[in-house]
Amino acid sequence: MQIAILNTGNELLRGATLNTNLTFSGAMLATIGEEADCALAVPDEPLIIRRALASLLQTHELVIVTGGLGPTADDLTRDIVCGLLNIQQHEAPELRAKLEKYWLERHPGSSGPPSYYAQALVPEYAQVMNNCNGTAPGLWIDGTYFKRNVVVALLPGPPSEFEPMFRDEFLPRLSARRGKQIFTEKFMASNTSEMAAQEKIEAVLPPHLRAAYCASVEGTRVFLTGDNSAVVHEFTENVKKTFGNSILANGHQDLVDELVERLAAKSYTVATAESCTGGMIGAMITAPPGASNIYPGGVVCYSNESKQRELNVSSEILEQYGAVSRECATAMVEGVCQRFGTQAGISVTGIAGPSGGTPQKPVGLVYVGVMLNGKTAVRELHLRGDRAQVRRRAAAQALILLREMLMSDLTAP
Repeated sequence: MQIAILNTGNELLRGATLNTNLTFSGAMLATIGEEADCALAVPDEPLIIRRALASLLQTHELVIVTGGLGPTADDLTRDIVCGLLNIQQHEAPELRAKLEKYWLERHPGSSGPPSYYAQALVPEYAQVMNNCNGTAPGLWIDGTYFKRNVVVALLPGPPSEFEPMFRDEFLPRLSARRGKQIFTEKFMASNTSEMAAQEKIEAVLPPHLRAAYCASVEGTRVFLTGDNSAVVHEFTENVKKTFGNSILANGHQDLVDELVERLAAKSYTVATAESCTGGMIGAMITAPPGASNIYPGGVVCYSNESKQRELNVSSEILEQYGAVSRECATAMVEGVCQRFGTQAGISVTGIAGPSGGTPQKPVGLVYVGVMLNGKTAVRELHLRGDRAQVRRRAAAQALILLREMLMSDLTAP
């Protein structure tokens, strides 16, 4: 099937927002054996959107459009599509009722503006795709353009709304449209690069299966797809063995989710002591439900004074080795475990940049420490990237080290 993706939004072209919807679309399409051959990003300008969409509809069977479905003045993609396909719109009573309920819960005793209720308009012959995280429904629109049968799929722009809708509402419709069933197995390999995952899998991947990869700082998610569920499952289970303990348990796709589950299963609690990550790890641990059972708290100790005051890091350590050192990371994690009375602890101290580095301690030098049942491990990292990337990678590596220690229950190297 010839597929194109049209992402709308001024923020995408101004560099204010990373176009993660395009990355997600590509990875998800690959799980059912499809891929787009064209992708465009355009501003919230009606004439430009219309021109881009008209061009894509001349050459593609399916155009996926993101953005422009909300309640504001620049949300115009639905109207533009209906104009190009020459189809009418009508208000869906069930969508109107949902919008009214949503509004009243947040604005008791008032009514929303007309632009808000325009989200209840549905084109003729369109299928509504449910939005579990917002007000704007997605739309699967069948139509004709210059006597060609085409489909336009309209999805919201915010990733929190777009991703679940794409996965749970759009992909099943696309699979049904193709006339054959596709089966997908997925797993997450922690602390594994996309290249490493690909090398392991492509060497043994049979021709009737497809693999797709989605990399992150925590590891790589792998999607294996084929038209025989038993074959896909058998291959997936076999190839997972080659990754060893890096595979997240119980089908988890997120490192922190699995960590919370592992800690809870052992009735362990964990505390955090963060310097250069500034509370990032604590925020990650408390994101999944159930975190309150395993996380009593943490300390952000950016200055040397706070390290001494809050975690009892000695002045001798700071003077002799410095705040960015193996010795300081060890003292920090031991101090935070003692302070909160936890079986596990994490510490991070480093130089995130862009300034502050020296030849002896360059930007990107980070020490992550983990303590588990009285045993301590510290890992020296040399991380590349800008300040945000160093911080994010440091947080991920600290969590990975904790996972390794939980897996072995021994001091990690």
